[in-house]
Amino acid sequence: LQSIQIGYMADVFVVNMARTDFTSIVADVGPAPNNYAWLLVSNGLTGSLLTPVVSQLSDTFERKILLLAGNVIGFIGCVVSATCHSQGALIGSGVLIGISSAAHSLSFTMIAEMVPKRHRPLAIGLFEFSLIPATAFSPLIGHAFVLHTTWRDIYWMAFAHNIAGFIGIAIFYQPEKRRTALQLESIGVRLKKFDWPGHFLYVTMLTLVAIGLLFGGTVYSWDSVGVLLPTFLGVGLIFVFVIWEFFHSRSPWAFLPRPLVTEWRSYSTLLFVLFVSGIGDATSTLWSEEVEILYTTKPITQGLYGMAHGLAGPVFAPLVGYVIQRGFARWWLTFFVVAFMIVGGAQATLSTSSPASAIALATLSGGFYMATTVACIGMIQVAVRHEYLGVATGIAQSLRTYGGSMTSIIAPVMLKNKLKGQVKSRLVPALAAAGVPLLNLPVAVQSFLAGDVTSPAFAGANPLGLLKAGQVLQSCYIHAFAYVYEICILFGGLAIVFALCSKNSKEYLSPVVEIHLKRSKGFLPADVEAITHRVKSRGSRKTESEGSVSAGNGGL
Repeated sequence: LQSIQIGYMADVFVVNMARTDFTSIVADVGPAPNNYAWLLVSNGLTGSLLTPVVSQLSDTFERKILLLAGNVIGFIGCVVSATCHSQGALIGSGVLIGISSAAHSLSFTMIAEMVPKRHRPLAIGLFEFSLIPATAFSPLIGHAFVLHTTWRDIYWMAFAHNIAGFIGIAIFYQPEKRRTALQLESIGVRLKKFDWPGHFLYVTMLTLVAIGLLFGGTVYSWDSVGVLLPTFLGVGLIFVFVIWEFFHSRSPWAFLPRPLVTEWRSYSTLLFVLFVSGIGDATSTLWSEEVEILYTTKPITQGLYGMAHGLAGPVFAPLVGYVIQRGFARWWLTFFVVAFMIVGGAQATLSTSSPASAIALATLSGGFYMATTVACIGMIQVAVRHEYLGVATGIAQSLRTYGGSMTSIIAPVMLKNKLKGQVKSRLVPALAAAGVPLLNLPVAVQSFLAGDVTSPAFAGANPLGLLKAGQVLQSCYIHAFAYVYEICILFGGLAIVFALCSKNSKEYLSPVVEIHLKRSKGFLPADVEAITHRVKSRGSRKTESEGSVSAGNGGL
């Protein structure tokens, strides 16, 4: 289990620490303002697009081989990232790490199929709990790297994780052969029947929409052809994708096979909850910047504050998984989404005088977002058939990550545009009142935003007036952050509707274990192996007995 988990944890480390040290990374690899957004999303966006492709390939072929390949691609991407000196190379290596993360996402599927179906939500919660070193401590470790060594150690650390994961998977993960209907065909037939057009449409349509959003407000204006053309092409391909899958869903090889599509309450609604919640999680993107601008400039203190959002979720994830598998899953999910929306709205009340309340709200936001994720994925994994477990879980993870990537693109642009309006209407008059000459105001504003008050543009200005202008600037940032959090409330409302339309999953809970590991060969003492074999045999007989009873009831 540790071998399966460690590669996924490497991806979480990279994403969180790169976001924390983003300013230092940009300052080192060179100026290219139009590429800043690509630096942030190249990893997550690539992973979210390719996760369903890799996941369905794992349903058709062997998951172990794909996970090993992901580790190899991951440590290559980490080496390139740690040694590059340009933004283009860093973006390219981010794509490689994204491909690796798509393979590492198989961890959720591999763990789920090794435990009884009725315990899958708890297993997912425990898996998220094991990621605490990456989710909670990444901000602190990232700031420590910048302060004492270099940001490049982020990628050397992930490199070591990928190497360890590769070795562990190769030696210790020895699953029994899967016997699903999709694996009875020859490899050539499986490759031929694989839904390549469906996957191509899925990746292309989401990529085009992301390109349009990435270019908007940075490379081109929002009403330009460079933004509208890829966006509308992506939206058009969504309709083509829906039509293709509608006619192709009868095939068991389809990207969206009919058994998944028809179970809309136990699957489709949960996909929408994950996607919309991912868009509404603005705290993941803005929290580090909010701490740096409003609360403290000390790197280690920033790291301690930054831990708030990633700490609560993994801590409570096992409890969430436990209550979900006990019953009333739909109502628990609705509660988590409602709480997530309320906390997001409360974050719009932030101020510089109450860092404690901001930390508390960021902690609750991370906790309820993780609870929503564990609940949705756990409910999906107990409801779907084994031959579709990989693609069902992969699409869920893809839409969750894609929603988060959209927030990483849109939220900074919204913040920048709102701040620009606030600066024009409030900061410029404050600097003028402080005695800054009118001709110097454009340069003075840029210097003030960068924290430089020694610029010649401030010659003759009143120090007390500049102090008041600094307070005005903080107020401008507060209004800009609050504006983004208020917009995200709308997405929370949509998620509530979809959560209410979902279905309780208790009827799907069973003691069935889909995949057993082969018996260890000399790694355990003989008496331990004997006990393990007896327990496994007893569990198999119990499963067969309960399956027979279930089949009899079904016949009646």
